[in-house]
Amino acid sequence: MQNQLSRLSSYVSIRVDGEATLRFINMCMYKSIELWDVVSHKDNITAKTTIKDFYKLREVCRVTKSKVRIIKRKGIAFTIFRYRKHYSFIVGIVIACILITLWSKFVWDITFVGNSKYTKGVLLEYLDSLGVHSGMYLADVDCANIEASIRNEYNEITWVSAKISGTKIEISIKENEVIGEGVVADAKERDIVATGAGVIESIVTRKGTPLVKVGDTVEKGQILVSGVVKIMDDAGVHIANMYTESDADIMIRTTKQYSDSLKKEHEKKVYTGKTKRKSIVGITNTNMEFGIVLKEYENADVETTISPLKLTDSFVLPVYTGSKIYHEYNMVTEKYDEESAKAVFNKHFLQYIKELSQNKVQILQYDVKMYNEGDCFSVKGTVDIVAPLTEYKPVTDIEIIIDEENKDN
Repeated sequence: MQNQLSRLSSYVSIRVDGEATLRFINMCMYKSIELWDVVSHKDNITAKTTIKDFYKLREVCRVTKSKVRIIKRKGIAFTIFRYRKHYSFIVGIVIACILITLWSKFVWDITFVGNSKYTKGVLLEYLDSLGVHSGMYLADVDCANIEASIRNEYNEITWVSAKISGTKIEISIKENEVIGEGVVADAKERDIVATGAGVIESIVTRKGTPLVKVGDTVEKGQILVSGVVKIMDDAGVHIANMYTESDADIMIRTTKQYSDSLKKEHEKKVYTGKTKRKSIVGITNTNMEFGIVLKEYENADVETTISPLKLTDSFVLPVYTGSKIYHEYNMVTEKYDEESAKAVFNKHFLQYIKELSQNKVQILQYDVKMYNEGDCFSVKGTVDIVAPLTEYKPVTDIEIIIDEENKDN
C-alpha cells in the first residue's frame, strides 16, 4: 500500500546502461528495490522507481558496474520543489482556498423560475425588504418564510417553492394563468367574489352555495358563491351553518374601456452605428471598468453583460466578469401623420388583444375609433369580453336566501 502511494505521489523514470543489466534487475529484487514498467532495449533498460528506492541504487550500480540516469521526474514532490522559491504562488493558492471556504457560507445568487407577471427585479426588491439578499449568511435563510411571504404579498402567485442549492437560493413560482382569479393563501373557508361588474355568462358550482344564476347582473365585490352552506333537518328547518371552501367555474360578460394616445410631434432615437466597449471585473457590488474611451458619447444606450464565476452550476462565487457596450444615438424630432399613427395604434391594440387571449379571455367584439385632437392622435372604444372575473376571499357569514332558480342546471 505504501509503495502504491509513493507511485501516485512522486517517481522517476530511469535508464540503466551496462553489460550486466539482468544482474542489475536481480540485485534490485534481492534488495527489495521496486521497479515497474521495465522495458529492455538493445543497449540498456528503462524503468520507473520511487524516489526512496532511487537512492538505494548506488550500491547496485557499483557492484554491477552500471550507470543510471534519470530521464523523467513526475509527482507532487518535484512540483513543490520546482516552485519552492515562488512564495507568491503558494500564498495565492492558500488565499484562494480560504476565500472559497468563506464564500461558501454566503448567498451569492437568487434565481426565479416560472415568473412572468412579476419580474425578477420586482421580486428581488421584495425579498430585500424581508432581509433576503445576496451576501447574507446561508444559515439565516428561512425558505418556509420566503414561500409564505411571497404567497401572501402577491395574490397572482398560487404556489412557491424555495430551496438552497450551493450558494444559490432557487425559487420556483407558479402564477395564476387566469385574469381576475385570485387565491387567498391557506384559506380553508372562502367565498367567490366578483372583481368586476358584468353579466353572468355561465356558472358551474362544485362547492359552496351559488347566489347568482346565468343572466344576472353583478357588481364588483358582490359574493357570487358563498362558503356558507345551510344544514336543514328532515322538516326543512334551518338548524346550522357549515363553512366550506367554495369552488366554481364562473364566466362574466363585461365591457372594457380601451384608450391610447400619441403626440404628433415626438423625439426618436436614431442610432449612428458607432459603439464603444469596456470590460468589467467586480466583486459583490463593487466593479472596475477597463477600456480606452477618448471621448464619451453625448447620447448612448448601454448594453451590460455580466457573468458570475462558478465552480459548479450551484456554487456561484461573488466574483463576476462582463462588458459594457455603448451604442451612440442622436435624438431627432419626427411628426406622425394619420397613416403612421394608425400603424402604431394597430400594433398597440393587437398586443393588448394578445395579452387578453393569453389570460384565457374570450373576446366577443370591439369598437375602437381614432380621433385627431389638436397636437395628438387618440384612440377610444370598447371591447366586449367574457372572462373569469372572480377572486377568493375569506368567508362572510351572511343570511343566505336561495331561490330554486339560482341552483345550477
